[in-house]
Amino acid sequence: MKTKLIPLTSVPAINDIKRDLPDVKAFFFDMDGTLFNTENVHADALFMMAKKYQIIPPIAYDKVYELMVGKADHLLFEIIKDWEGVPRHWDSSFFINEKNDNFIKIIEKKSIESFFSPKVHEFLKEAYEEGMFMGHNRENFKKSGAQKFLQFNSHSR
Repeated sequence: MKTKLIPLTSVPAINDIKRDLPDVKAFFFDMDGTLFNTENVHADALFMMAKKYQIIPPIAYDKVYELMVGKADHLLFEIIKDWEGVPRHWDSSFFINEKNDNFIKIIEKKSIESFFSPKVHEFLKEAYEEGMFMGHNRENFKKSGAQKFLQFNSHSR
C-alpha cells in the first residue's frame, strides 16, 4: 500500500480528490487547530481558570491570546506557572486537565458554525458517504468535543 501525504491549504471537494487521486481510500487528520478553529476557546478556558484562581497575567489579556496561539498545553503551562496567583502545587497535568475541563464546558454551549466552516463539514460528510475511511488523533478528537459536531460515524463504514 502506498501512502501519500498531501498538505492542504484549502478544503478540497471529494469529487476533485477522486478525479486527481483515484486510489485515495482514506484520510487521516488532526482535529483541534486543523479542522476546528478553537484557539479562542482555549483562551477562554484559560481565562476561566484565571478568574477562578485569581491568576493575574503580567500582560494584557489580548496579549495572553497571542501568546497561546499554536502552543501545546504543556508549553503554555511552562509560560504561566510563574504568574501571580498560580498555585505552586500545580503541575502540568493538573493545569491541562483543568483547562480542558473548562474547554469542554465552553464548547458544549456553542454551535457548529463557531468552530469550523461549512466546507469542512461538507468535506467530511461527502468522504463518509463515499465510504472513505477517516482517521483522526483519538485523544484530540475526544478533547476537542468533535463527536458533538460530527453527526456521522467517522471511524467505520
